[in-house]
Amino acid sequence: MLLKILADESDKEVLEIAKNREALLLTEDKDFGTWVFAHCEKCIGIIYLRYKAGEVETIFNSLHTTLVKYGSSLYNKFTVITPRKLRIRELPD
Repeated sequence: MLLKILADESDKEVLEIAKNREALLLTEDKDFGTWVFAHCEKCIGIIYLRYKAGEVETIFNSLHTTLVKYGSSLYNKFTVITPRKLRIRELPD
């Protein structure tokens, strides 16, 4: 239900909601990374999932592994997870 509600919000509003809740933002929308780095927007952390339709199970396994391994260290990071690769980058101050 939360995803449906947030789907109608602007990127800036979704980032603000995540920041207010001190929550990592899990997204399939690459625009969040563009927005955060271009506007130096403060946020808690973003996890961007990039995959193709046939890779859903693999990406969820990769997400689970990443969350277990890195946990709270993903805060203040922009994390990109693909079925074969993981990239973790500091967010702007």
